[in-house]
Amino acid sequence: GAMRYQGPSDGFLAEVTPMLSLAPERPDDLDRLAALVRTAGFDADRDRAELTVRLDHGDPRAAAVALNKEAINAGITLAELHLRRPTLESHYLATVQGGDR
Repeated sequence: GAMRYQGPSDGFLAEVTPMLSLAPERPDDLDRLAALVRTAGFDADRDRAELTVRLDHGDPRAAAVALNKEAINAGITLAELHLRRPTLESHYLATVQGGDR
């Protein structure tokens, strides 16, 4: 096999992008929520009734707060807002399996 990383564990985790899951209370608000997320400068993938937002710049917690406030201002109630930070174990498994989660 090839070496994928050499260094301290905190540096290994620094390579991973945190994700934010957003789900509106009303499924018909999902398109408006996706547009709001894009306008705020984030990429989002739609999966059924939720969005997964890549937080590849800035403070993830601040981004979650800002997107929640934007949703509220747009009249969208969020039923779910979850910040997913990878663990050392989950990132290791994704790396050895050849994927970047």
